[in-house]
Amino acid sequence: MKTATDVGWRKCKSAANDWLSTFLQHKKSVSFSTPEATTLGRVTNFNRNNVVTFFTDFASVYYRFTLQCEGIYNVDETGVTGVQKPTKTIARKGTKQVGAMTTVERGSLVTMALAVSANGKSVPPFIFGLS
Repeated sequence: MKTATDVGWRKCKSAANDWLSTFLQHKKSVSFSTPEATTLGRVTNFNRNNVVTFFTDFASVYYRFTLQCEGIYNVDETGVTGVQKPTKTIARKGTKQVGAMTTVERGSLVTMALAVSANGKSVPPFIFGLS
């Protein structure tokens, strides 16, 4: 069975101008998403070996010091920077995190760190800038 796409592909050896929009109309499981800015260091360091090492080390510390939930904190930071905003990309619908590499050389960075313990207690935020 030949389709219009097959004929166009054989003739021009490339996809038609409306190929992407047609593809997205037929594939309802994907959509345009704005990726999160992800540095090269974060991309290369998040791998199976490092994750296994982290949880192995965490279990060792957890049992050695018999930690309770009030002694375990999750610390996260957020920042405002002059880094360019990545363009949109195609990803499966419902995907919460889509990454794209970017640089951090441009502009200044102001960061806020927040910490919450496993039992829900928090400490005041720590705000600091790039010096």
